[in-house]
Amino acid sequence: DFAFVVDAETEAQALLRAARGADKTLVADVSLFDVFDGPAAEAQMGDGKKSVAIAVRLEPKSGTLTDAQIEAVSQKIVANVAKATGGVLRGWPRTPPRTGTAQERKAHAPQRLSLR
Repeated sequence: DFAFVVDAETEAQALLRAARGADKTLVADVSLFDVFDGPAAEAQMGDGKKSVAIAVRLEPKSGTLTDAQIEAVSQKIVANVAKATGGVLRGWPRTPPRTGTAQERKAHAPQRLSLR
């Protein structure tokens, strides 16, 4: 799973296409599972931004993928999405929330995405 911060006008379809095209031999399916937009999203990510989360299913032709292979295809996905949409992984680099109490900021802070 990946969550990307993109411009609010960016269509999810562009992000899905970019992720699918990252490695046509390993990426079997890409689906949208969440869009976080509106005033609450902009308060966390900046004006004119939204978060789009996708699930990516990898399917090797033979054998089991190694951690290194998973990391490599993950990096390709991130790079393709960045090139096609300008999107960046949500929470990377981690930036402090803009508003709210310390407890609210902690509760809504983006978490670092684990690719393993």
